Amino acid sequence: MNVTLETEWDRYHEDRFMRRFLSIMPADITYFRMPQYSVCDYIITNKNEVRYFMELKIRKETAEQVMSYGGLMLKHKKIVELSNLADSTKSDVWVVWAFNNGEGDVYAARPKNLVHLPLEDPPRRRNYRGLATDEEPVCYLDWNKDLTRWRM
Repeated sequence: MNVTLETEWDRYHEDRFMRRFLSIMPADITYFRMPQYSVCDYIITNKNEVRYFMELKIRKETAEQVMSYGGLMLKHKKIVELSNLADSTKSDVWVVWAFNNGEGDVYAARPKNLVHLPLEDPPRRRNYRGLATDEEPVCYLDWNKDLTRWRM
């Protein structure tokens, strides 16, 4: 079965968000997209030195809409992989949620701070793909405890 995990729509909005992100950063900050299937989406550098890694989650809805559904969720496996990346590189790693197609509110979390969260069964996707990854345990993040709002 050939399943698309990341679409052109995803990449378009990710790149647009990253330009927005770069516009508020010092001039010597730049970013590089990681290859497909990498642990994270971007490396952020300053004067050619790695500053941090970013996993970017673009959401079509506004933050308020998503808040009404409850907490954000993140696969436990992704939390562990990103936490291990932070440990092995001695770098900051962020998971960033950008709402309203990347043009709205932005919330972020450090995976190292999430490894303690309880594992839960994932909800059934409305666009169920039949992939093993759709069944992996998730962790629900508390908007007030686990996430930091980035002012952009």
